[in-house]
Amino acid sequence: MPIAPLNDFEIDGFSDRALRRCVIVSGCLAALSFGAAMAVFPGGAYNPAMRMLSALGRSVIAGEKWPLCHHLFVLGMAASAFASASAFWVCRNLVSGARRKILYCGVAFNFVGLLTIAAVPENVSMFYHNVGCHLAAAGGCVCLFALNGNASGRGWTCLLLSVFSFFSLAIVLHALKVIPFSPAVPSMQKVVILSFAAWIIRIQQKSNV
Repeated sequence: MPIAPLNDFEIDGFSDRALRRCVIVSGCLAALSFGAAMAVFPGGAYNPAMRMLSALGRSVIAGEKWPLCHHLFVLGMAASAFASASAFWVCRNLVSGARRKILYCGVAFNFVGLLTIAAVPENVSMFYHNVGCHLAAAGGCVCLFALNGNASGRGWTCLLLSVFSFFSLAIVLHALKVIPFSPAVPSMQKVVILSFAAWIIRIQQKSNV
């Protein structure tokens, strides 16, 4: 007797459950990797308010080549890429038509950007490292607009855009020599990262309803 094939709903359900587990595992791995990288940072304690996260991924730190924190940073960035891509992919069923296509583009930009940050240390090529940063940020914003009102409500959109705007303002003010680089720019970077992480957790809860 032939076995009836699984329908699309069952396949998608299994896929989404696996992806949600990937978000949890990859997200926890990323947090642990970054925390461990900060703990073993050469030359003294790493201060998140005074240094950018990418400082952990440099190929040479305090005279030490390819320090342990570099490898932990790469692992953390790769885990972050898979966590965010899995999270956004689960949310594909919350949107349709043009919005779903826009979401796919955002996922691709964000994923490639995060992996570029992991692959190219800032002290090796600041240009290509920054390309990765811009791709990751642009991809996250595209996903935010694609899911606006469907996954998390417009309140989250306003909040995240406000946080990102303050981060951008800090960068501009530093470029104009109005404020020093630290602690404003590194601190706002951490606020942006934590805010988007909180939003990703929120949209996972929404997509699971």
